[in-house]
Order: sequence, then C-alpha cells, then structure tokens
Amino acid sequence: MTSAFSYLLTFMGIIFWVFRTVVAVMEYLGKSFICTTLNLNIEIIVIFATLFFFLFVIKRNLIGAAFYFGINGAYFGTALFNSLMQIKDVEYGLTTNTTLDLLFAVMGILIPLFTFGICKIKKHSYADRFVDRNEEWDNIQKVDRLGVNNVTEYVELRTGEKLALYVDGTIMSNTDVVSYNEMSVKALKKLHESDLQFNEYNAFGRLDDYEQYCRDLGFEHPQEYVELRKRLDAMRKTYENVKHVPCHCDYQPTNLVIDGDKLYILDWEFAGMNDPYYDIACYGNAGFDKALSLLETYLGHKPTSEELKRLHFHRAFQCLQWYNVAMFKEMIGLSKDLNMDFTAVAQMFYGFAKDLIEAYDNL
Repeated sequence: MTSAFSYLLTFMGIIFWVFRTVVAVMEYLGKSFICTTLNLNIEIIVIFATLFFFLFVIKRNLIGAAFYFGINGAYFGTALFNSLMQIKDVEYGLTTNTTLDLLFAVMGILIPLFTFGICKIKKHSYADRFVDRNEEWDNIQKVDRLGVNNVTEYVELRTGEKLALYVDGTIMSNTDVVSYNEMSVKALKKLHESDLQFNEYNAFGRLDDYEQYCRDLGFEHPQEYVELRKRLDAMRKTYENVKHVPCHCDYQPTNLVIDGDKLYILDWEFAGMNDPYYDIACYGNAGFDKALSLLETYLGHKPTSEELKRLHFHRAFQCLQWYNVAMFKEMIGLSKDLNMDFTAVAQMFYGFAKDLIEAYDNL
C-alpha cells in the first residue's frame, strides 16, 4: 500500500512540477492561462529548487524531502493565504480564478507534505524488511527453556522494542575473544544439540531478498559481484544435504555477554534451522581467525580440509549478505545520517568474500 502510494505521489509531484513550469512560462510570455503565479521570480526559483531536491526525494532522502516540503510549503502557503483572503473579501468572493488558485495552492502544499511523510515512514520501517518481529518473539519464547538468553518480558511487535532483564556483564567483543572459546562452544552446543524447532533459516532465499531490496532502491549489482554470487551458488550444492539444527544465525561476539561463568546469547531475530557451521562462521565478524579458532574448539581436533572449506563457504556467504545490507543502508541515506561510509563497508565485505572463495579453492 505504502509503495503504491509513494509511486502515485512521485507521479503527481512530476505532473504538478510540469504544470507550474507551464504556468510560469505562460505568465513570462504575457499570455493568459487558467491560473497565475504568486510572484513570477520567486516561482521560477521554487521550480528549479524543487527539481533539485526532487532528485533526492526519488532516492528516499529524508533531508531532500524536508527541503522539498519546506520550500513549496512556504511559497504555496502564502498563495493559499492570499486566496482565502480574496474569497473572504466581498468584492472578489469565490470566483473561478480564486477557486483554481486555492486548489493549486493546496496541492502545492499537500503533495510535498505527503512525500515527506512517506520518506520518513519508509526510513523508519526499512529495518522491518530484514526482521520478522513475530518470528523473533516466537524464537525468544522457544529458547527460554534452554537458559542461554536473558529473559525477555515483552516485545512490541510493531516497533521491535523489547523489555528484557539487564545482564550486568561484559560484551565478548570487548575481551580476548579466543580465551572464551570453551564457554562459547558450551553454549553453542547446548543450542545445536537441543530439540528446539525454529523455522528454516533459508540462507540463500534471504540473500535473494537482500539483493532485491537493493534493486528496489535503484542499485545495480556490479558484474564482479554477480560472478562471485554464481561461484557461491555452485559451491552451495556441496552442502545441500547437511543436517540442519537450531541455530542463532547471528552468533557474533557483539551478541554474547559474559557474566561470571555464564554466557548469555542475545538477539534472536535471525534464529532458524541451519548448518551449525553457520554459527561458527558468524564469529568471523570479529576476524576470520576467531572463527577458525572456535571451529577447532567446537570439533575438538584440528579441522580437516573439508571442514575448513565448509567454514569458508558459510563465511563467504555471510560477507555477501553484509555487502547487500551495507549497500541498502547507503541507498537509504544512512551514510550521512550515521557519518559512516557504507559503500566502503560494502566493498570491504565484498573483498572478504572474494578472498574466502579463493582460499576455499586452494584448500
């Protein structure tokens, strides 16, 4: 619904801009038309400013939408006020001209206003594309009996806000991660060896979705990415029959909290049935050497070439996922909002994926 409405608003915004351009040109040429400008010079400025900021609006840039609304709101707000004063005036009253001026002034305010609103709504709802809050709450309730997570009392499904018991511990990413391998493996195996039944994680289906989210915003994946994705698809066939177990699917040190001799696993929105190596590969967010070290502890022996390949495969996949997440954030303008170059982040993850696949081929 929101998407269809946003397309309609974009179309109406373009048509209205063309119409006001015609109004200005006709007045400049001294020819009569169905309506006039409030001030020809100011309207010309508004027309060019609108065109400039509308380019940002198409990319769902909230600041561009704010300027688009501000400029048009100020100009057409004045026009609306003047039209209302003319209608109130007994000498003029409600004529065809004043009615048209009033109508176009209202349109000049409402189209940018709704456009700004849509951009704001979309910006705050984009995260919902990646997370199913109902599934997250279901996962939390299922995993509670294992005692590996902090207790969550309430989840607001619409916004994703949670009320959970505070854990006064240390986030693992702030420690010497490898020194906690035994504790981490213990918690991980408790999850992997449990009888919990999550929904299937469907890793490649998610990657397809992430790529489409980027394309929806006008991003075209470069050919080098397309080739790397094809290589990953070919590698995938080797692991299609691997047994899937309950997995966290975002098992990185930033989601682990150490409280004495207990390890808490936080954030269960991505939990699903998956290859257990996927969780181990997530440790690669702290450096792939950390994932390699955790794998050896998990297996209880030095990994074989095939076991290493399996880990490389999953980590390469995750890096392509992160590539798309980063590009998505770039496309919705978060680089400016958060003062972070998400294009550079995406390129970094692409480089990781490429290196991992090359290493896979050499194992």
